[in-house]
Amino acid sequence: MIGSIGEALAQHYYGLKLNRPSTQGEDGQAEGRSVEVKTTQRESVAFRSEPKTLLVLKLYSNGDFEEIYNGNGSRVWATINTEKRPGNGQYQVKLKNLRRLMKEVPESEKLKRVGLKK
Repeated sequence: MIGSIGEALAQHYYGLKLNRPSTQGEDGQAEGRSVEVKTTQRESVAFRSEPKTLLVLKLYSNGDFEEIYNGNGSRVWATINTEKRPGNGQYQVKLKNLRRLMKEVPESEKLKRVGLKK
């Protein structure tokens, strides 16, 4: 459910054209790029594979959201793919680490907002 809300937010605020449900590793297309959207109400998100473009949103109980990471997935994947893959196949990445990585993302790499400003 949280993932679907995040995809709807990405569709509205970033112009994401959604793929069919359950398309592995890619939620849609924006600006000619393949985009994976990760949404959470907690302090981490999980990955099974390297996303091309990654948008991570934190959803708050009042309905607001925060953009945590918006950029190339390779930057995030490089921090985890050297670790042993967990038994469930999903690498966990803390939001605090994504916020740190976000500081390295140039404006030209970010998906542009097209909907109402938040």
